Amino acid sequence: MKIITENKVYVQYSDIVNLLSIITLANISCPLSVSKRCFAKSIIIDGENKYAFIEFTEPDAIKFFKSFPYFASYNELINKSEMEIMKLLEALNDEANKLINKYNSLNRNKQNKEYRKYCREYQLKCYIAMSLNDFLLYKKGEIEFDLPSDAPKIAKEEKKEVPKKKTFLENILPINRKK
Repeated sequence: MKIITENKVYVQYSDIVNLLSIITLANISCPLSVSKRCFAKSIIIDGENKYAFIEFTEPDAIKFFKSFPYFASYNELINKSEMEIMKLLEALNDEANKLINKYNSLNRNKQNKEYRKYCREYQLKCYIAMSLNDFLLYKKGEIEFDLPSDAPKIAKEEKKEVPKKKTFLENILPINRKK
């Protein structure tokens, strides 16, 4: 997920970890300022920082991430409904299925020659889908993002509260916990 503001770009740690794989698969060159920040040292992702963001202020990094198509854009998704995001995920799924069917329709010799190309395209679609899915879970209130202070916010009426689920025993026994 990326968030674009007036003079900054924020990218989630979970996407930064995948950045090297993506630029390699897509054969995209990465600015030196991004490489130094992302690949110079190991980044360990855990429950604490998975949805946190790294800030980029260098002009070449901003330009790179603004046009980078493999991370979902928070700015583009913030005003979409859950149903619209689901339709984007379904469209990606349809594209992936078409890709698989096209590959499967090739003869064995052609499959051997084209295997890497099809795998690459499929993996890139998966990266986009993972990013969209994370935003959908955020929009539903199932996960929290550690949003930068200058990021646009989702309007309160759009973000739904997730009802507390009953425990297994509460579902099968008529337990009244109110006193």
